Amino acid sequence: LELRPLHMKMKLCWFLLLLLSAVSVYYRCATAHVHDTCAVTVILVGSTGDLAKRYIWPAIFDNNNYAHPQGSPEECSLVVYGATRSPVTNADELWSAVSVNMKCSDTDVKCKDSISNLRKVTHFVQLRNEEHYLELAEMVTKHYAERRVNETGRVFYLSVPPSAYAGISKYIHAHGRPNTGWLRVVFEKPFGHDFSSAQSLSQELSKYLREEEIYRIDHYLGKLGVQQIAPFRRHNSKELSTFWNKEFIDRINIVMKERLDVKGRSGFFNKYGVIRDVLQNHLTELLFLTVADCNTEDCVETKTEFLSEIYSPRIHHAILGQYFEYQQHLLEDDVLDNVGNFSKVPTYASVVLYSRNSKWRGVPFVLTSGKQLEKRAAYVEVVFKEGFSIDPKEDCAAKIVFLIQDEVLGKPGVLLSTHFSHLNLQAPFPRWTTETVSDLHSDCQYTYLHPQFPTSSNAYTSLLEAILVGKRDLFVDTDSLMEAWRIWTPLLDEIELANPTLKIYAPHSLDILDFQIKNTRLVSTHTSAASLLENSYTLEYSTSSATPLTEMFRLPAYVANQFELASLLAENIYSAAVKSVKEKGSFHIALPGGRSPQTLLQTLALEYADRFPWGDTHIWQTDERCVGLNDSASNFRLLSDSLLTSVPIPLHQVHSMLRGTGTDICSEEAHPENKYEEQLLFHLPGSQLDYVLLGVGGDGHIASLFPEKTVSKQHGKLVAKVNLVPSHSVPVSSRISLTYETILAARSVSVLFSGRGKVEMFRTLRACFQDAVVCDLPVVKLIKLGTPQQMTLFVDLIFLLD
Repeated sequence: LELRPLHMKMKLCWFLLLLLSAVSVYYRCATAHVHDTCAVTVILVGSTGDLAKRYIWPAIFDNNNYAHPQGSPEECSLVVYGATRSPVTNADELWSAVSVNMKCSDTDVKCKDSISNLRKVTHFVQLRNEEHYLELAEMVTKHYAERRVNETGRVFYLSVPPSAYAGISKYIHAHGRPNTGWLRVVFEKPFGHDFSSAQSLSQELSKYLREEEIYRIDHYLGKLGVQQIAPFRRHNSKELSTFWNKEFIDRINIVMKERLDVKGRSGFFNKYGVIRDVLQNHLTELLFLTVADCNTEDCVETKTEFLSEIYSPRIHHAILGQYFEYQQHLLEDDVLDNVGNFSKVPTYASVVLYSRNSKWRGVPFVLTSGKQLEKRAAYVEVVFKEGFSIDPKEDCAAKIVFLIQDEVLGKPGVLLSTHFSHLNLQAPFPRWTTETVSDLHSDCQYTYLHPQFPTSSNAYTSLLEAILVGKRDLFVDTDSLMEAWRIWTPLLDEIELANPTLKIYAPHSLDILDFQIKNTRLVSTHTSAASLLENSYTLEYSTSSATPLTEMFRLPAYVANQFELASLLAENIYSAAVKSVKEKGSFHIALPGGRSPQTLLQTLALEYADRFPWGDTHIWQTDERCVGLNDSASNFRLLSDSLLTSVPIPLHQVHSMLRGTGTDICSEEAHPENKYEEQLLFHLPGSQLDYVLLGVGGDGHIASLFPEKTVSKQHGKLVAKVNLVPSHSVPVSSRISLTYETILAARSVSVLFSGRGKVEMFRTLRACFQDAVVCDLPVVKLIKLGTPQQMTLFVDLIFLLD
């Protein structure tokens, strides 16, 4: 009996423990929707703009519930802040304005409930200065603290002009970073208007944001027709790998056509033109997806490497046009102030690109886009070479076409010519269907792989989802952006400088835009002068050697823009090589390093890779810095990267001045100048080079021949060691150079004046000859010793513009 109270106490303890457990379970269940739910903040800056209302708000609506990025069964909810520059006085009115494109049918109750739910988690705030960003940060922190929710991540979507990017990024870095979770900042194009401006913007953003926090959006990458390309190639890599190269593919056409003109938005378009607006971004991205080898879903590094191997096109690689009413639309939109003004901005462009990659060398990639054309269409057409058929009776061309948008077929998909029917190629995504379609202009039939059900037309929906889950390969990273601008900026500069004649077209005269590929160039097949724009505002220049400079210097002198000059010089070298090989079976040329010859070297690599007599050519160096061959300052490395890796020249016929990578390669004991002289004498018993090309430095030096006081004794020598006084402009003080004697003994010598930083030097040079000013510039000595039969000058037009 005395133990009974203890027994009852134990029962009471067990009862209290069970009760506490039940309460704990109940509390966890009751608050599960708070504690176990992740939340992501989306802050839309510029939330009431046209782009935001048409595309971004509907994309937010579509992504209001999305899968947790870690793959758990829970769903993350969005908390949305619509930011405006003006004070928020009526949130409901703002909601009515921004939700105008969130459409629901009258009977779709679920859709209406979703819109209602999105409204409940949407707030509107003013964001105009730094104080507002601080207030927003406090508001977001308070919101999650009151609900005891941990913020998984935060998205700032900047639907604002690029001029505002740096300032907003600074405020985000200072006040907008979440206490926990990731930060992602989304930027709309344009990302600069050339290489320099894009680089400046990228450097500015990098002050405040890490690379993984930057999401540059190209809405074209969100289209299903674009997103099908990579998975189609991956799923069928085994079947296609044999054929996806230069041996089987004749060309690749990447096309985006529009029926509409630019009336109403011509102010924006006239700042950028079709090359900046479409080719530099959308079509360059399509080229990468179609051609590059990447067997994983994350291809960021592969993209940069692929683009780095694309040559920059020149004006002769392009056909440029402008639709007939463009000037009138500029006047109506108040872009031009009077009829006498003209805009040279192209509304149409076809440009052919080439790659130095051995797998694709020689295959033309033709990128085409234009306004007010015959139809609205976008596609990538991979055309295979003639004879690509298992059936010799097959008359139709072998093609694989990735449809992005098409007015006739309606849905994106893949068209396969009958040549591939035996391969049973897979569709890029599940739940796609197959049917047979015919070409409207021929009897050719294609297998058409396409989605079975209607697809969303808002590319921003899939891109916002990619932002939320951190899928960065659908966005433009800094390195690939800079490579894209590297490709396109030279052509844009050339158009700006030379003002090439634009072909004026209308819907009934589109044949004026027809072209063919000839010797790697695009050549117009239409010659009607009546349809061309008058060339009254074109800057004229001479591609004849009979120029005013000829009389001044007493030597033949060509004057042209940088790119035409490279073409003229390349043809000059080619003619000399053919002549030399015909006469004596070989061609020996000495080439410089530095920046001056880069455009020329790329022209030789691109346009002469297959027809230049490389097998009979020996390449020598005019000079070299005393650094290892892999050093970024090495002239040989520049020569190798720009030319040697792209042409079929035997390695034993490439003669580098230095060997090795050590710091003692130019030591007194090594005597590299003597060894190079021995090589010259061995291969050229008469020590006469067939051709020497010299670039001129900003101080007038040629090769590594600087003012006489810095040059070692070289009388009777073919090669000399040069010792310079180290400075900021001359970081490498020891060099090896051909001597004046060797240069002037060559059969042909060409002197290239190129580069904006050398204009002052050229002005001094002219004074030396015009005004008989005493000059100690090495280039002056060279020109005075040269003869018209031996020496030719090639002068960039920029030297004469001032």
